[in-house]
Amino acid sequence: MRRWICWAALLCLLAGCLPARAETGLADRGMDLGENAVHWPTLEGLPDAEIQENINRLLQERAQASQLTYALPQAMAAGKALRAEWSAEMEGDILSCVFRAEGIPTGAAFRWGSLCVDLETGEEIPLDALFTDGERARTVLEDWLADDLEPELSAHLMNHALTPLPDCFGLTRTGLTLYYPLDRFSTLHGQAGAVSFTWKELEPWTDLTEDSVLARFGVPETLEGNAEALREAAAAGALPGIPAELGEKLEPLAERYGLQADPDLYENGRYVQLEDSRFRGVLLMTDRLSEKDLAGSLVSGIRADRFGLWGLFTGETEQAEWRELLGEPDVSLTLDAEQAEALRLPPGTSDYYVCGENRLRLHGNEDGLLCAVFLLP
Repeated sequence: MRRWICWAALLCLLAGCLPARAETGLADRGMDLGENAVHWPTLEGLPDAEIQENINRLLQERAQASQLTYALPQAMAAGKALRAEWSAEMEGDILSCVFRAEGIPTGAAFRWGSLCVDLETGEEIPLDALFTDGERARTVLEDWLADDLEPELSAHLMNHALTPLPDCFGLTRTGLTLYYPLDRFSTLHGQAGAVSFTWKELEPWTDLTEDSVLARFGVPETLEGNAEALREAAAAGALPGIPAELGEKLEPLAERYGLQADPDLYENGRYVQLEDSRFRGVLLMTDRLSEKDLAGSLVSGIRADRFGLWGLFTGETEQAEWRELLGEPDVSLTLDAEQAEALRLPPGTSDYYVCGENRLRLHGNEDGLLCAVFLLP
């Protein structure tokens, strides 16, 4: 008995001396030369070294790391700023990575790339794997794009062919984004375009069954009511899925994402709409320091007329439902037609919820249906 105790003690001691297994994550790799930069991710800490090596090879290929690195001297000689960057979300054992490159000296000046991969097998996940019926989902989405979204695009766009669906896509906890080649869909400021959907918009066609790709990625949880998550996000000064924060300078945001149109005046301020797909149905609120530019202006509010997360779904959630989720509001105001028009809203009732130093404002129309989610200081 004493011998077994000694062996157990020795094993515990050895275990304490061994290095802990590294957590799986992504490390940034790349090179910076003046205004030029080429970066890509490397997967680390995966238990299976062979699968990790295969995924890293795919990541470098999709990022076009070698080609863009070799293009750096050419870009510098041409006086262009070549910038290649990446973003990723890893949930459960699913990794989705998106690559963005602009200022490329040869070929298309702007390029998207993507990789969605199963970390358990190392196999790439195609777009159709997200749906119960891939062919049917493609038909529905293409009809939606052609009938509803394409007519809303600016007539000044050089390229605006949203169908057929592109193969390049990215997953986040807030939704799915489709990324287009520059020669098929380009923005007003010369970037390749994209279209984003919330998971709520796609819910009728997505596969959310147990062990499905999206279930493993955690999508079902985002469709459930979660008052704590909503309050925490609001207290932090941002609405999930929208790349802007309260107090952030607006001019750099407009330079990066482009203006969809000239700012629109409302009572005591301006609404600013940006071109990036994540700002579809989203207005940034700011001051009236100037009607000509955004110099010195800050994000003083975020208004989302498209929102689908944690139990708040514009066009679907009723006032009684959000009050059941978040409780009785701290303040509730009714807007008549004149007051609503001053804010470019339909008449109805706004409920305010204090979240830390910020406020979450939920505006419902006269039927009590949620039509806008505001984040305000």
